[in-house]
Amino acid sequence: MSKKRKKGKSSLFNKFMIFFVIIAVASSIFSIYEILLLSSIETLIRYIVIGVLILLDLIIIFKCRRIRKFDETKKKKKPKKKLFMFLIILYIIICLLIGGTIFYVYGKINGLNKTFVTYTSDLLVMSTNQANDISDVKDMKTFYEKLKEENCLLEELVVQDAEWSKLNPNSINTLRIVTKCIGGKSEILFAVARIGAGKTIADNFHQGGVGVKINTAKGILEGEAIDKEGNVSKETSVTHVKVNGYKIPYWKEIKKMVNKAAKVNDNVNIIGWDVAISKDGPLIIEGNRGPGMDLVQVLYKRGVKPDLERVKKEIIAYQKGR
Repeated sequence: MSKKRKKGKSSLFNKFMIFFVIIAVASSIFSIYEILLLSSIETLIRYIVIGVLILLDLIIIFKCRRIRKFDETKKKKKPKKKLFMFLIILYIIICLLIGGTIFYVYGKINGLNKTFVTYTSDLLVMSTNQANDISDVKDMKTFYEKLKEENCLLEELVVQDAEWSKLNPNSINTLRIVTKCIGGKSEILFAVARIGAGKTIADNFHQGGVGVKINTAKGILEGEAIDKEGNVSKETSVTHVKVNGYKIPYWKEIKKMVNKAAKVNDNVNIIGWDVAISKDGPLIIEGNRGPGMDLVQVLYKRGVKPDLERVKKEIIAYQKGR
């Protein structure tokens, strides 16, 4: 084969290679974007996977440049072009599979019937069962065995209070109330409201929702709504309801409920309660023994370490006096 033909063949290969490298990087970006959506998965794991993908992108780009410059150098050792192309195509397939799978599952969750599914943080369990309503279950025994096999937990449907739904009817807008309990005496330390922003069915601050501080003495929302990025608004994004001064339904009952719940286990001194407001009154979604304080600190516009230090001193003093 003449040098001219060899050069032409090499040039054509390089063009194909550049094309596939661009596709590979685009596939990786797609995969990274979808991984970032899975906030229910441990942050460290997500960042490690993303870091590996970015590193592989850089290696591919560097290797591509080396192969392109090979013809201009006098090096005798030829790069393994075919192997490199095979690895690029394999990488594209893997990235598309990762991103496509997450896209499918995430899309399934967001496409669920919102009348029946109103609150979740577990994408995978819901997509596996593919049931929005009891009428969707054709074989109850098989469905029950599947739930047992997957160790699933069934919870009663929460129908949100009509007045509270005015903030956002598409999500269960929960309250995060942090209590302390020492020696059988409980009180509220912090209280904030979380409101969905219409992007997902969840109200979570880390999934696009906003937070508003609660005036615990008056039982009203106080100040402005703030999202994770620090964007501030005087009204909700979906229904455009003014948040400052908005009255919280059943506030007296809510305070009584969380203070009573805090006394159940006096060995757990600080608990973050997620409270929903249903048409029949308040109910506890869950209690967190190690509640995150990021939302609280953003809305209170200060750190909470001094508060927690005071609680620690109270606990130590109580234990010494027993």
